[in-house]
This record gives sequence, structure tokens and C-alpha cells, in this order.
Amino acid sequence: MKKLLYWIPFVVYSVVLVHLLLTPAENIPSFFMNKGDKILHLTAFAGLKYFYFAAHTEFFRHLNKGFEFVLYGIVGLAAAGGVLEILQAMVPGRSSSITDIYFNVAGLIIGLLVALANFYCVKFLRKVFY
Repeated sequence: MKKLLYWIPFVVYSVVLVHLLLTPAENIPSFFMNKGDKILHLTAFAGLKYFYFAAHTEFFRHLNKGFEFVLYGIVGLAAAGGVLEILQAMVPGRSSSITDIYFNVAGLIIGLLVALANFYCVKFLRKVFY
């Protein structure tokens, strides 16, 4: 049961992200619409990968599954991003583009790099202070 708690931030973030990606343009807060679309895709998917990595490592405690989950996570989340782009084309006022998918994947990689940096910083600090 405790391990399921680590997935709550990822699930909540995913639900909010899917909601925002599949909401008609006129219903999206103007804050999001005033920013660059590609930057939003980049940061949204970076956050998605970050929370995925955090859940798998029990919030940066240990890497117990090796790095295959990293590859599976990027491929799976990239595929989900592609499906969401296709669905987004069917939403009124929204459009879909291949460059959005590229920025989704770039965001996943950036999120992974930030999560890895966080993991190794936490690991280092635990050695120093504990």
C-alpha cells in the first residue's frame, strides 16, 4: 500500500495534463494560451517524466529496478503523448502537429535528466548527513 502512495503525484499530474490537453481552446485559462505552445509541451512532459521517475524510485530513495524502466517510461509516455496529440486534433479550437510530439519527447528527456540530477544529489546528501 505504501508504494502506491508514491504514484499519487504522477497520477494527479497526468490527469491534470490530459484534461488541459483535451480541453477546447476557449475553455483553457488565458495564462496557458499566452505562452508558447512548444514551451508548454516541453515543460508539461518534463514534469510528467520527473514524477514518473520519482514514483519509480520511491521519491529518490533507490534505483531498485535498473534503468530499463527509464527506457520503458520514455517510450510509453512518448506513445501516450502521440495519442494525446491525435486526440487533440479532434478537440474544437485545438490543433495537432508533429513538432508538438518532438517537444513532448524532448520534455521527457529533460525531465529525466532533472530527475537523475535530483536523485544523485539526494543520494550524495544522504551520505554526507546520515
